[in-house]
Amino acid sequence: MENLTVKAKKYNLIVNVLSVFGPAFLLFFKIFTKSYYGKEDISIKFSWLTPDLIIPFILFAIIGIALCVILDLNSKDLMQHDEDIKEVPRKFIHVYGLTAYRAVQRKIDYTKNVDLMLNNGFEMLSQNLYSCLITIIALIIFIDFDEKSPKTLLCLSFLIITSILYTIIFIVTYRMSNNSKRKNSEYLLLTICSFFNILSAAFFLILLVAIVVSGGWILFSIFYSIAALIPTLIFTIFYWVNFPNIDSLNQYLESSDNIEDQL
Repeated sequence: MENLTVKAKKYNLIVNVLSVFGPAFLLFFKIFTKSYYGKEDISIKFSWLTPDLIIPFILFAIIGIALCVILDLNSKDLMQHDEDIKEVPRKFIHVYGLTAYRAVQRKIDYTKNVDLMLNNGFEMLSQNLYSCLITIIALIIFIDFDEKSPKTLLCLSFLIITSILYTIIFIVTYRMSNNSKRKNSEYLLLTICSFFNILSAAFFLILLVAIVVSGGWILFSIFYSIAALIPTLIFTIFYWVNFPNIDSLNQYLESSDNIEDQL
């Protein structure tokens, strides 16, 4: 756990540095290649060396690693509960469900995992990821700007959907950071925020491919929107079906223990 915490902080620092200097390096690289080759771009000389693709891949590889470290930290913390099992009658599986039964049996407190992720830079990572997306997309659009090109329409559709997702992320993380009393529902919200981070990074890579092959922006927008909506709906349904039962089972067991103590 301590090693993962140190690793998370290290990658957050790297992400910060790349977020600041990555877009600037992209701009200087494009200016250099335009000046050196005249009107030719270096990607014409070397088809595999496309700065619009290479630099974002480097940036998002590091950001992806940082995000994975934080999520791994969360998973490792949840797995530690396997060592401390609470005796809970199996008959409660049929009443409260298997998810609630296992959570109570392993004494999992999901609110602690909310603090764990927030304290290890989840909010900052989300901000840096969005900043990188917006800056790099803007550079890609305006360096070779053509308002009628498929590239421009693809980038604009990506920016609109991604901005909506990150508006949700920023509102949620801001409220959680300023909330002194934790609720299990915050773990659901943080799970959805984590999913939005991964989704936006993945669709950024899909966007780059779509730009290369001149894909349709309408199909891209529909696919992106559905990919965001359906899993979010599934997460929400799973939460409302299972998480209230965790509280109910804990309250029942505590009341039963109190009755036994009184007797």
